[in-house]
Amino acid sequence: MFLFRSFSSSSFLLTSYSRLSKSVSLQTLFKRGFTPTLQSINKFLIFLSRTQRFNSIIHFISQMNSNQIKGNSQTHSIFTWALLKLHKFEEAEDFMNSQMGKTSFSPNSRLFDLLIQGFCVKRNNPERALLVLKSCLRNYGTFPCSFTFCSLIYSFSYLGYMNRAVEVLELMTDQNVKYPFDNFVCSSVISGFCKIGKPELAIGFFENATGLGALRPNVVSFTALLSALCMLGRVNEVNDLVIRMENEGLIFDVIFYSSWIYGCLRDGSLLEALRKHRQMIERGIKMDVISYTILIDGFSKEGQVEKAVGILNKMIKDGLRPNLITYTAIILGFCKKGKLEEAFNVFKKVEDIGIVADEFIYATLIDGVCRRGDLDYAFHLLEEMERKGIKPTIVTYNTIINGLCKVGRTSEADEVSKGILGDVVTYSTLLHALFMVGALEDAHALYQAMSEMDLVANSVTYCTMIDGYCKLGRIEEALEIFDEFRGRNRGIAPNIVTYNSLMNTLCRQGCLVEAFRLFDSLEKIHLAPSEVTYATLIDNLCKEGFLLDAKQLLERMVLKGFNPSTRIYNFLIDGYCKLGRMEEASKFLHDLETTCLKPDEFTVSSVINGFCLKGDMEGALGQFFKFKRQGILPDFLGFLYLIRGLCTKGRMEESRSILREMLQSKTVLELINGVDSEVESESVVSLLFSLCEQGSIREAISILDEIGSILFPVRSFSTDYGSRTSNKLYECEAFTSSSKQNDSEMVENSYNVGKISQSLDFDFCYSQIASLCSKGELQKANGVLKEMLSRSNTDS
Repeated sequence: MFLFRSFSSSSFLLTSYSRLSKSVSLQTLFKRGFTPTLQSINKFLIFLSRTQRFNSIIHFISQMNSNQIKGNSQTHSIFTWALLKLHKFEEAEDFMNSQMGKTSFSPNSRLFDLLIQGFCVKRNNPERALLVLKSCLRNYGTFPCSFTFCSLIYSFSYLGYMNRAVEVLELMTDQNVKYPFDNFVCSSVISGFCKIGKPELAIGFFENATGLGALRPNVVSFTALLSALCMLGRVNEVNDLVIRMENEGLIFDVIFYSSWIYGCLRDGSLLEALRKHRQMIERGIKMDVISYTILIDGFSKEGQVEKAVGILNKMIKDGLRPNLITYTAIILGFCKKGKLEEAFNVFKKVEDIGIVADEFIYATLIDGVCRRGDLDYAFHLLEEMERKGIKPTIVTYNTIINGLCKVGRTSEADEVSKGILGDVVTYSTLLHALFMVGALEDAHALYQAMSEMDLVANSVTYCTMIDGYCKLGRIEEALEIFDEFRGRNRGIAPNIVTYNSLMNTLCRQGCLVEAFRLFDSLEKIHLAPSEVTYATLIDNLCKEGFLLDAKQLLERMVLKGFNPSTRIYNFLIDGYCKLGRMEEASKFLHDLETTCLKPDEFTVSSVINGFCLKGDMEGALGQFFKFKRQGILPDFLGFLYLIRGLCTKGRMEESRSILREMLQSKTVLELINGVDSEVESESVVSLLFSLCEQGSIREAISILDEIGSILFPVRSFSTDYGSRTSNKLYECEAFTSSSKQNDSEMVENSYNVGKISQSLDFDFCYSQIASLCSKGELQKANGVLKEMLSRSNTDS
């Protein structure tokens, strides 16, 4: 045994203690006569640290404290290091703070790096990490490394706390610190803004960073930017991005192309997604499981599950193994198409190959059987889950509650909700069901009760309430909820879909000024309008006759980077045609065609109507045959305008010829067959054929007028349209998992309203009166005139 009263050689202490440390405590060494110096102790602690015996360090220093041996700055540093390596971050922070001012101990930057990164990564507590960073800069004058700043920015961005992320970024680029701004930071911030639904801020951030010369973006940053562009529906701009990347010599990878393909699919551009897939293969980039799954999921959600299955087979052929997510996407596709047998066959295959099912795949199947209305089997699947040890969460229960509500079994849905700890989605679903059955008071009571259950309303809840009130024409209540929604104290804000819904309701109720006030407020809150925003306002401006304002709004839309669709051009074409201003209408028609857009049946009908209103039947016929050569025929109303106009002019044979064309149009026949009348629809079609062959054109026009009045009743359609728009909007946002909004459906609905207004105003009534007068039926014509005047007085 070694017995020494002092140590002149620290290496001797290390050798001695390393032999005895397993069985002999510091107290025992003191009893045996050891009197080590502080220098020797520190070297011994360094030895323990290098051999990663951190618990021994903690134990040894504890014994030092018991024996009143005070350490110095180096001892404290080693002790702090050991605490951090053992992930005792709270103890390390407390020790560092306790020593500040008492001793000469001043933690170095490496200790702060470990502490801050520990709170970020291990504790997932970036708020506390930021406090440590501020203390480090303020009290110690120590600057952690750039990676520590990056870790904080990444953590805040990942959680969606972008105010904090920007705060750290400002600290990072402060004049006293001046760390380089790299692509890791850039991509983190862009992804963070996208996560909170602010892709426009992400793009602005990227442009500022590159514009100031602070960043030379790499493929990672460009990929993050691509995602932001796709979220805004600006997929076309990615082509310019690709050219820029090629000019800078960047090499594309599978993640970039997968993100691009996902953006195309999210935009509904299946063909474009396939083109990008083919381009990816041509560049020699091999697809992985994720890229294949993105394609499969995209095609399944778009209703092309058979194509998705083909991609799945190609994936397997390429030697890649599909995972549970891949198969769930296929099952989802079959369920959406109502092909439940095929869905359950895939589910059986999943189990046969040994992939363990999870709650989501069961929830997908439950949703499928709920769509079919087989709620009993949905409960059977729920029991099967529980037998297999798969505990259903609120996600599965919400699916069942939603299914019950959709088939009108609201009382059962309410009973299910009482047996579980519902979340905000549960109650938002029940709110939607109550609005569907018109139970306004119950809906309001349930909404009020949510706060009593400590449930904070989210965007879906607010949208449900707003759309529910809008659907029923209760604009005051809708605006009250909207004002509550857009307060910044609950941490959520309305998205553009909610604004669009409210603006659409205001327009339908004639509150155009209020709608434009909402539109103007978007810029103040940095919320970008969508195509639907512009479409809704342009449509209503045209219907109210404010064509110059509509034209200016279209120009503003183009300046904002949007490419107006055929529907939006149609609003303006129809508006000018109604006023007989064919020169302006022709200009917009020319603009439509020069932007590589294709006119549709509504375009043709609007132009024909414009010439007919001027009595220029040669012009109307010219347009009819011009578009017919392009394979575009008018819709029901367009044919009716032309037939009636020719008949009014006495050009009966030409009118008869157009009637023949009309009765050969598949879309027109489908529309007539859909009419719910006392006479069988097949008989109506047969009668029209018979009248056409007999040359009884006026009688045929009378029947077509009656069909038109059934298909397009002015007042009831207006109300029904608002209801369907609100429901479609809510269902898209509340009950689908994709980030894709329902703007396309709103454009379609807005477009259809324009289409109906085209026919059911003065023009339609006037043409009826003219037809009756030409047949000498003056009494009937007088009756139609009185009805038109009566409607006018009622509307005013």
